[in-house]
Amino acid sequence: MFWLTTPDFASYYLTSSEMGINADGIFEFPVPPVITQQPQSQAVLAGQNASFNVTATGFGLGYQWFFNDPGMPVSSTAMLGLTNLSAINNGNYFVVVTNSLGAATSAVATLTVTLPPALQIGSIPPGTVQFTANTITNLTYVIQSATNLVRPVWVSILTNNTGLSGLVFVQTNITDTPWQFYRLFFPSAFPLPPLITQQPQSQTALAGQSRSFIVSANDPGAGYQWFFYSNGFAGASAPVLNLINIAATNAGAYVAVITNRLGAMTSSVATLTVVLPPSLNLTSGTPGTIQFNANSITGLTYVVQLTTNLVNPAWVSIRTNNTGNGGAIYFQTNTTGATVQFYRLLFP
Repeated sequence: MFWLTTPDFASYYLTSSEMGINADGIFEFPVPPVITQQPQSQAVLAGQNASFNVTATGFGLGYQWFFNDPGMPVSSTAMLGLTNLSAINNGNYFVVVTNSLGAATSAVATLTVTLPPALQIGSIPPGTVQFTANTITNLTYVIQSATNLVRPVWVSILTNNTGLSGLVFVQTNITDTPWQFYRLFFPSAFPLPPLITQQPQSQTALAGQSRSFIVSANDPGAGYQWFFYSNGFAGASAPVLNLINIAATNAGAYVAVITNRLGAMTSSVATLTVVLPPSLNLTSGTPGTIQFNANSITGLTYVVQLTTNLVNPAWVSIRTNNTGNGGAIYFQTNTTGATVQFYRLLFP
């Protein structure tokens, strides 16, 4: 490498196509390739993907990967990608990096492909089922159960818990359970499309109130997008959708779409119903009493309160969520000896 700082010092004829200028604006003259990052050995499960990477310095570099000695050419890029691995992919991989001035051979990286372990049923005490399996170093496992295989909802019952021998061991109660299906799952090795674990729920709100829709999935890296009447919400890309100062225009159907790199899942529809608050209506009462009624609203808690002044009111609750036939709020209260009383219907 030369620094060309003063053009009066010398003249250079740059004719090689392998000559270049690096990010600092410095001319770099061709040299044989030098490997700066070696490919690393890996252990994976059958059916997984794997990749080997190499990094080298020099201009005009070419790459050739080989599988096993003396070598079967398999790829001519800096990264070797292998998909849907099986036992035939077991072996040694290395790469030769070349340019016009020489070559550099990488270290050998070994790929070990193993079959996923199977759950083995063990001795069964009454009312339980017992499983064991061999674990695989550096892989997180989860044991899951479901009650059907048509639309299974897999529930995790054990995660990365091994005994002294390195065995997966689980014993679970099956009393009064007609069907139980179990699987040993490696989420890091075999990622799946997201599964919704909590669906958003329909709600009723009064105009001016706030509400939140919540959805959750089993993939912490999943992305979220909420939709209202099939129109995406700008910025509504979190598990929780907050709606404030609700108006009639917010009434309707809401859904969330959860995505990861392997697929997407749409939540169930959650409906927001927006209503105007009902008012208390004064009706006839027996002597010495005052009588009110009002329409109640399904899904909303109400409180009837009273106070004796509106300057510094101390509201006292006298009735909470008590409805009669037809869902109407109805109450009668004694007014004997009271000079002034004020009432309100509150939806906390």
